[in-house]
This record gives sequence, structure tokens and C-alpha cells, in this order.
Amino acid sequence: MTFSKTNKIFLVSVFSTLVVIGVSLWLWRYIADLSLAATVNGAGIEQEYLDDEVASRKHFQEVNNQDSNNEDLEQDTLRLLVDKELIERYADVNNIYVQQQELDEYYLAKVASAGSEDELLSEIYRLYGIDKNRYLLNLSYDILRSKVQSSLDVPLQDWLIEVRNNSRILLLSNS
Repeated sequence: MTFSKTNKIFLVSVFSTLVVIGVSLWLWRYIADLSLAATVNGAGIEQEYLDDEVASRKHFQEVNNQDSNNEDLEQDTLRLLVDKELIERYADVNNIYVQQQELDEYYLAKVASAGSEDELLSEIYRLYGIDKNRYLLNLSYDILRSKVQSSLDVPLQDWLIEVRNNSRILLLSNS
């Protein structure tokens, strides 16, 4: 089979276009990953989220006059966020959810033990540097984590070790 000059030019153009598209997609994927601290089975953990969590934990340590190694703090926080992703994925697959009523009841119990909502939120802000919305997200996760633990036949930490070992976890964080 012989190709005419026009056909050869066309084939070279098509091939060149496919190469450019492929390289562009690879670069786009690489650049998109720069905002991720890690991926867990394909799900991303945003660098900004990691930074916020590290800042909150660092704030807590500073308020309590605890020394911390920033690198260790970031690695510990990243491990906790990986675990959180694994727990949330398990919960989703197994239809384990936190109902708004459960969250409200848990929050109101915290308010009652603190004396008032203002006192609770002031203390949370003082200790962790976070607002009510972020605190509610943390409470919701605490409830979910407890529900997942109840659904397992083994301790949660043992389950997490097993799942971590069988998961695709890619750590991308630079800080």
C-alpha cells in the first residue's frame, strides 16, 4: 500500500495532534495533582485541607505548650486524613451515614456540658482555632467513625492497618 504525499501529510498531522493532546492531558493531570497532598484509591486529599488540619493541630499544641516537630505533625495529620478517607469510603459503600438529628443531639450534649453554645464555641476556637461549621464537620466525622467501628468485627485500628496495606495511597505533599 502506497500513500500519496497528501495522505502522508495528513497522517503526520493526525499523529502530531494526538501526541500534543496526549502530552497536554498528561501535563494537565500533573498540574492538577500539584494541589493534592495525597490520593487514596483515586480520591484526592487537597493540600489546602491538609494545611488547615495541620494548622489546627499546631494551634492546639501551642495553646497547650506542647512541643512539636512540624514534619512529624504533617505526617501524622496526613495519615489521619488518609484514614478518614478510608473510613468515609467504607461508610459510603456500606450505607453508613450520620443523620442530621444525630449530629444535632451530639452537638447539644457538647453545648450542655460546656454550659452554653458561646462557651463551647469560644473554647473550641481557643483550643483549635476553628469555627462552628468546621467543628460540626469534626463532630459528624466522630459519629461516623464510631458507627464504622461498631460495624466491624475487629478493632478499627487493626482494620485501618489492613485496609491501608491493600489500598493505593500516593503521598504527594511537599511541605
